[in-house]
Amino acid sequence: MAAIDAIRDEARATLFEVLVCMAWADRKLAPEEADALRAAAMTLGMVTPRDNVISALERGSASISDIPFAWLKPREKELAYLCAAWMLLADGESAASETSLLDELRRALDVPAARAEWLRQKALEVRSTQKPTASWWREFDRLIVGAARALDTAS
Repeated sequence: MAAIDAIRDEARATLFEVLVCMAWADRKLAPEEADALRAAAMTLGMVTPRDNVISALERGSASISDIPFAWLKPREKELAYLCAAWMLLADGESAASETSLLDELRRALDVPAARAEWLRQKALEVRSTQKPTASWWREFDRLIVGAARALDTAS
């Protein structure tokens, strides 16, 4: 299974928007966050990842309240939260604004606090076991595929 197979086509753009919001949560975009956005776009099979990322880099911070979540399936909501938690870890810093946005996202996605903590731990596991020489897209793919399998068995 590849990451692209784990997420419905309709949910991919929403997931990418969540990642953009998290990357800009502290009002600055670290090089690692830009690399992570590029990797996510590529891994999610965005048709023109370069254009999507350039647009995301240029437009700056978006608002969680502008992203429609109601139509996402529960599993996709959890994947969106997991990916946001992963993005929070991308630059090695955890600003208060990022943590606050992650909590806002949890409420918007209606993910219970205990489940959100479990998802954050999964993101931390992937991030902490990533080899420094491995690419961001490989890490993101591993995150999505591992999470999809874990969510399928934990549901």
